[in-house]
Amino acid sequence: MKRKFFLPVLLLSFFSVIYSESRFVNYTNTKRIRCMAIEGNTVWIGTDGGVETRNSLGKNIKTYTAKDGLAGEFVWAVAIDSEGNKWFGTENGVSKFDGKTWASYRTSEGLANNYVRSIAIDSEGNKWLGTEYGGVSKFDGEKWTTFDTSRGLADNFVWAIAIDQKGNKWFGTNRGVSKFDGKSWTTYDASNGLASNTVRTVAIDLKGNIWCGTNKGVCKFNGKSWISYSVSNGLASDLVSVIAIDAEGNVWCGDGSRSGNGVSKFDGKSWTKYDVSSGLGSNIVSAIAADLNGNIWFGTLKGISKLK
Repeated sequence: MKRKFFLPVLLLSFFSVIYSESRFVNYTNTKRIRCMAIEGNTVWIGTDGGVETRNSLGKNIKTYTAKDGLAGEFVWAVAIDSEGNKWFGTENGVSKFDGKTWASYRTSEGLANNYVRSIAIDSEGNKWLGTEYGGVSKFDGEKWTTFDTSRGLADNFVWAIAIDQKGNKWFGTNRGVSKFDGKSWTTYDASNGLASNTVRTVAIDLKGNIWCGTNKGVCKFNGKSWISYSVSNGLASDLVSVIAIDAEGNVWCGDGSRSGNGVSKFDGKSWTKYDVSSGLGSNIVSAIAADLNGNIWFGTLKGISKLK
């Protein structure tokens, strides 16, 4: 009787491990993934060689390059506005795609710098563009406005932008994270709560907390105080290049550095690490997005991984 009972337990345990490992589906790509945005069943992907679109099954639908009208082929940022227009930040300006035609904007049109690292769109439809060494450009559809260190921004190299529920803009820079409420600026850095001045990514969770990814871990700000998490707390890597929040409020942190240590998931209590041994396509993760079906998409050095 013991033998009959013991064998099924072994089998159940074995299949559980297989199921856990097979939750990842990988789609290889010869180009490195830099950013992603999900629109319904379509994933818009920025790479080192243009823009790709894939369906929810991972099948490639179409690729866009400079020949099609894209400003540049190193695509660092992507955002989708309320009208369905796609905005792509590249090394040679920002491009808008309405599904049929392309329009590109550069310094000659009013952009602060042609190297666009980040994009966010506010509730009024204004586009906020973070650049390398040019600060932030705001585009209302007609007029460009530049915000830089002379106006209160911590640093002119802007890695990331996020907008909270109150409409405050948060800018991740090399000298901390700056908050702009439309009138005044407040900067947080290593002297007043951040783990490090280098803030590569910013995200807002479902409770309104601000999450900043740095080169010394990830930091959470509740509006009053900061708390930091590092590898000593269970984080996969202290270098956090990208943060995303899923529909359940889980916080996903990816390491996009050359040494890459995979992805961490924080459920509010504990951290779970995913890497190549778990089924992730590569430990170098530069982009994360959550779809409406609960799948988490990871843009890596070797392509896309989808966690079901």
